[in-house]
Amino acid sequence: MKQNKLLPILITSGLCLAACEGIPIGSVDNTHDETLIINNHKVECRLNNAANATLCLQAKIKDQQEWFLLRENEISGFSYSWGYDYELDVEVEDLVNPPEDASSKKYTFKKEIQKSLVSTIEPFEISISHKPTASYIKTVSGKSNTYKIFDDKELTCLTDICAELDQLITADKAILMELKHNSPASKPLELVKIKCSETRDKFVANCLNK
Repeated sequence: MKQNKLLPILITSGLCLAACEGIPIGSVDNTHDETLIINNHKVECRLNNAANATLCLQAKIKDQQEWFLLRENEISGFSYSWGYDYELDVEVEDLVNPPEDASSKKYTFKKEIQKSLVSTIEPFEISISHKPTASYIKTVSGKSNTYKIFDDKELTCLTDICAELDQLITADKAILMELKHNSPASKPLELVKIKCSETRDKFVANCLNK
Protein backbone atom coordinates (compact mmCIF):
# COMPACT_ATOMS: atom_id res chain seq x y z
CA MET A 1 0.00 0.00 0.00
CA LYS A 2 1.42 3.36 -0.98
CA GLN A 3 2.56 5.79 1.65
CA ASN A 4 -0.28 8.12 2.61
CA LYS A 5 0.21 8.81 6.31
CA LEU A 6 3.07 11.17 5.98
CA LEU A 7 5.40 11.84 8.82
CA PRO A 8 7.78 14.70 7.93
CA ILE A 9 11.07 12.92 7.72
CA LEU A 10 14.52 14.15 8.73
CA ILE A 11 17.29 11.90 7.45
CA THR A 12 20.74 12.85 8.60
CA SER A 13 24.08 11.71 7.30
CA GLY A 14 26.74 11.33 9.97
CA LEU A 15 30.33 12.11 9.26
CA CYS A 16 31.96 9.00 7.94
CA LEU A 17 34.87 7.72 10.00
CA ALA A 18 36.65 7.03 6.75
CA ALA A 19 37.23 10.79 6.43
CA CYS A 20 39.69 10.52 9.28
CA GLU A 21 41.60 7.96 7.24
CA GLY A 22 42.05 10.35 4.33
CA ILE A 23 39.49 8.80 1.98
CA PRO A 24 38.27 11.53 -0.42
CA ILE A 25 34.72 12.79 0.05
CA GLY A 26 32.35 11.04 -2.33
CA SER A 27 34.59 8.04 -3.04
CA VAL A 28 32.71 5.17 -4.72
CA ASP A 29 32.77 1.86 -2.86
CA ASN A 30 30.46 -0.17 -5.08
CA THR A 31 28.37 0.21 -8.25
CA HIS A 32 25.33 -1.86 -9.12
CA ASP A 33 22.05 -1.65 -11.04
CA GLU A 34 18.60 -1.54 -9.45
CA THR A 35 15.01 -1.26 -10.60
CA LEU A 36 13.23 1.57 -8.79
CA ILE A 37 9.51 2.19 -8.47
CA ILE A 38 8.65 5.91 -8.21
CA ASN A 39 5.26 6.98 -6.84
CA ASN A 40 2.91 9.32 -8.67
CA HIS A 41 3.04 12.12 -6.10
CA LYS A 42 5.68 13.65 -3.88
CA VAL A 43 5.61 14.14 -0.11
CA GLU A 44 6.96 16.67 2.36
CA CYS A 45 10.50 15.99 3.53
CA ARG A 46 13.69 17.51 4.84
CA LEU A 47 16.70 15.39 3.94
CA ASN A 48 20.33 15.37 4.97
CA ASN A 49 20.29 18.34 7.36
CA ALA A 50 18.67 20.64 4.77
CA ALA A 51 17.68 24.01 6.17
CA ASN A 52 14.22 24.01 4.56
CA ALA A 53 11.54 21.46 3.82
CA THR A 54 10.75 20.48 0.24
CA LEU A 55 8.85 17.81 -1.69
CA CYS A 56 10.59 14.51 -2.32
CA LEU A 57 10.01 11.54 -4.57
CA GLN A 58 8.75 8.35 -2.95
CA ALA A 59 10.86 5.44 -4.20
CA LYS A 60 11.31 1.77 -3.49
CA ILE A 61 13.28 -1.10 -4.93
CA LYS A 62 11.09 -3.31 -7.09
CA ASP A 63 9.58 -6.29 -5.21
CA GLN A 64 10.35 -4.68 -1.86
CA GLN A 65 7.80 -3.06 0.45
CA GLU A 66 9.70 -0.22 2.10
CA TRP A 67 9.44 3.25 0.56
CA PHE A 68 12.24 5.80 0.94
CA LEU A 69 12.59 9.43 -0.08
CA LEU A 70 14.76 11.06 -2.72
CA ARG A 71 15.05 14.56 -4.04
CA GLU A 72 14.18 14.63 -7.74
CA ASN A 73 17.72 15.72 -8.64
CA GLU A 74 19.16 12.73 -6.77
CA ILE A 75 18.37 10.58 -9.82
CA SER A 76 20.70 12.16 -12.35
CA GLY A 77 19.16 12.37 -15.82
CA PHE A 78 15.59 11.58 -14.71
CA SER A 79 12.71 13.96 -15.46
CA TYR A 80 9.68 13.44 -13.20
CA SER A 81 6.04 14.29 -13.93
CA TRP A 82 3.30 14.31 -11.31
CA GLY A 83 0.47 11.82 -11.87
CA TYR A 84 2.58 8.94 -13.19
CA ASP A 85 3.97 5.80 -11.57
CA TYR A 86 7.43 4.93 -12.90
CA GLU A 87 9.57 1.84 -13.13
CA LEU A 88 13.18 2.84 -13.77
CA ASP A 89 16.45 1.08 -14.44
CA VAL A 90 19.12 3.02 -12.51
CA GLU A 91 22.79 2.72 -11.68
CA VAL A 92 23.55 3.06 -7.98
CA GLU A 93 26.92 4.12 -6.62
CA ASP A 94 27.52 3.47 -2.91
CA LEU A 95 29.67 6.27 -1.54
CA VAL A 96 32.24 5.58 1.17
CA ASN A 97 32.49 9.12 2.48
CA PRO A 98 29.57 11.25 1.25
CA PRO A 99 29.46 14.98 1.92
CA GLU A 100 27.79 15.82 5.23
CA ASP A 101 24.61 17.14 3.58
CA ALA A 102 24.31 14.44 0.89
CA SER A 103 23.02 10.92 0.47
CA SER A 104 25.29 7.88 0.78
CA LYS A 105 24.04 6.72 -2.63
CA LYS A 106 24.26 8.31 -6.07
CA TYR A 107 21.57 7.34 -8.59
CA THR A 108 21.95 7.68 -12.37
CA PHE A 109 19.00 7.15 -14.70
CA LYS A 110 19.59 4.45 -17.32
CA LYS A 111 16.22 3.51 -18.79
CA GLU A 112 12.49 4.05 -18.29
CA ILE A 113 10.92 0.59 -18.16
CA GLN A 114 7.37 1.78 -17.60
CA LYS A 115 5.46 5.05 -17.10
CA SER A 116 1.81 4.63 -16.06
CA LEU A 117 -0.81 7.37 -15.76
CA VAL A 118 -2.72 6.96 -12.48
CA SER A 119 -6.38 7.42 -11.65
CA THR A 120 -7.79 10.88 -11.01
CA ILE A 121 -10.25 9.32 -8.55
CA GLU A 122 -7.98 7.90 -5.84
CA PRO A 123 -6.99 10.60 -3.31
CA PHE A 124 -3.61 10.98 -1.63
CA GLU A 125 -2.21 13.10 1.18
CA ILE A 126 0.46 15.78 1.43
CA SER A 127 1.35 17.54 4.66
CA ILE A 128 2.72 21.00 5.28
CA SER A 129 4.13 20.78 8.76
CA HIS A 130 7.30 22.87 8.77
CA LYS A 131 7.10 26.53 9.65
CA PRO A 132 6.19 29.06 8.59
CA THR A 133 3.30 27.57 6.62
CA ALA A 134 3.13 30.64 4.37
CA SER A 135 6.62 29.85 3.07
CA TYR A 136 5.51 26.48 1.70
CA ILE A 137 2.09 27.26 0.22
CA LYS A 138 1.53 30.51 -1.66
CA THR A 139 -1.24 31.98 -3.78
CA VAL A 140 -0.52 32.15 -7.51
CA SER A 141 -0.83 35.67 -8.85
CA GLY A 142 -3.52 36.12 -11.48
CA LYS A 143 -5.12 32.71 -10.88
CA SER A 144 -8.26 32.43 -8.78
CA ASN A 145 -8.29 29.80 -6.00
CA THR A 146 -4.85 28.55 -7.03
CA TYR A 147 -1.82 27.91 -4.81
CA LYS A 148 1.67 26.53 -5.26
CA ILE A 149 3.16 24.13 -2.73
CA PHE A 150 6.89 24.07 -1.97
CA ASP A 151 7.54 26.07 -5.18
CA ASP A 152 6.81 22.85 -7.04
CA LYS A 153 3.21 21.98 -7.98
CA GLU A 154 0.06 24.07 -8.26
CA LEU A 155 -3.27 23.10 -6.69
CA THR A 156 -6.78 24.47 -6.97
CA CYS A 157 -9.78 24.30 -4.65
CA LEU A 158 -13.41 25.31 -4.32
CA THR A 159 -13.98 28.73 -2.76
CA ASP A 160 -15.03 27.43 0.66
CA ILE A 161 -12.07 25.05 0.90
CA CYS A 162 -9.71 27.82 -0.22
CA ALA A 163 -11.16 30.11 2.47
CA GLU A 164 -10.45 27.44 5.10
CA LEU A 165 -6.93 27.02 3.74
CA ASP A 166 -6.31 30.78 3.89
CA GLN A 167 -7.34 30.83 7.55
CA LEU A 168 -4.94 28.02 8.39
CA ILE A 169 -2.08 29.70 6.53
CA THR A 170 -2.72 32.95 8.41
CA ALA A 171 -2.84 31.05 11.72
CA ASP A 172 0.42 29.27 10.77
CA LYS A 173 -1.06 25.83 11.43
CA ALA A 174 0.35 22.51 10.25
CA ILE A 175 -1.92 21.08 7.57
CA LEU A 176 -2.71 17.63 6.16
CA MET A 177 -4.35 17.94 2.73
CA GLU A 178 -6.29 15.36 0.74
CA LEU A 179 -5.67 15.84 -2.97
CA LYS A 180 -6.38 14.28 -6.36
CA HIS A 181 -4.61 14.38 -9.70
CA ASN A 182 -6.35 16.10 -12.59
CA SER A 183 -6.65 15.19 -16.25
CA PRO A 184 -4.33 15.86 -17.93
CA ALA A 185 -1.80 15.27 -15.15
CA SER A 186 0.01 18.49 -16.02
CA LYS A 187 -2.95 20.49 -14.64
CA PRO A 188 -2.93 21.64 -11.00
CA LEU A 189 -3.83 19.15 -8.30
CA GLU A 190 -7.34 19.33 -6.84
CA LEU A 191 -7.53 20.03 -3.11
CA VAL A 192 -10.45 17.83 -2.05
CA LYS A 193 -10.45 18.81 1.61
CA ILE A 194 -8.35 19.81 4.59
CA LYS A 195 -8.12 16.42 6.25
CA CYS A 196 -6.56 17.69 9.49
CA SER A 197 -4.90 20.78 10.94
CA GLU A 198 -3.14 21.30 14.24
CA THR A 199 -0.46 23.17 16.10
CA ARG A 200 2.91 21.68 15.29
CA ASP A 201 3.42 20.12 18.70
CA LYS A 202 0.20 18.10 18.28
CA PHE A 203 0.24 17.55 14.51
CA VAL A 204 1.94 14.14 14.42
CA ALA A 205 -0.18 12.65 17.20
CA ASN A 206 -3.51 14.11 16.10
CA CYS A 207 -3.20 14.15 12.31
CA LEU A 208 -0.65 11.55 11.20
CA ASN A 209 -0.90 8.79 13.77
CA LYS A 210 -4.66 8.24 13.63
